[in-house]
Amino acid sequence: MSNSTLFSRFLVILAFGLALGICGKAKAEGVIGVHTLSAHVPQHDQNNANWGLYARSSSQWEMGAYRNSIDRNSAYLAKGFDLAQGAYGTLGLQVGAAYGYQEKCESTVTTVPGKKHVDRRDDGSTLTTIEPATTNTHTDCRGFSRGAVTPLAGLTYAAPFALLGVTPRIQFMPAMKNHSSVVHLNLETTWK
Repeated sequence: MSNSTLFSRFLVILAFGLALGICGKAKAEGVIGVHTLSAHVPQHDQNNANWGLYARSSSQWEMGAYRNSIDRNSAYLAKGFDLAQGAYGTLGLQVGAAYGYQEKCESTVTTVPGKKHVDRRDDGSTLTTIEPATTNTHTDCRGFSRGAVTPLAGLTYAAPFALLGVTPRIQFMPAMKNHSSVVHLNLETTWK
C-alpha cells in the first residue's frame, strides 16, 4: 500500500473521528488546528510549508496529518502535557509517534560519453583515439527512521490570545540524528 493511500485513509478516519466526536468525551471541548509553516535550523533543503490538519481532545490526545519536512505525507498521534499555564500563555510537552520519515535512498546514474581525439601526424596520416565513457553515481538519501513509525517529542507554546477565534501555537521539535531542529507554527480554534 502506497504512502499516499495510507495518508488518504488516515484523513478519512480523522474526518469520521471528528464527526462522531471520538476525539474527546461527549460534549467536551477540543481543538481543531491547521499546520502551517516551519523554520529548520540549520536549513538543509527541507520543505518549510508543512500544511495539514489536526484535532486535539480535552484530554490532550492529538491526531493529525501534514506534508512533512522531506516532502512526504505524515500522520501522527501524540499526547500533550501542560507544563506551565498563565498570563503569558501555555507551555507544554508533546510526545507521540509519526510515520512518513522512513529513510529512502535514490541513486542517479549518469554516463558521460568519451571524447574523440583526432591527431594529425607529420606523414599526413591521422590517429584517432576515443577516451572511455565515465559513469557517475549520485545517491540522495532522505529521511532518518529505519522503521515505519518514528517517535516525536517537542515543546509547545500556545499564545494567551486569540484573533478572530484563532490562537497561534508554536512547536519546537529538537533535531533527530543528523537532521535539523524545527520551529513550527499552528493556528487553532476550540470546538464544543
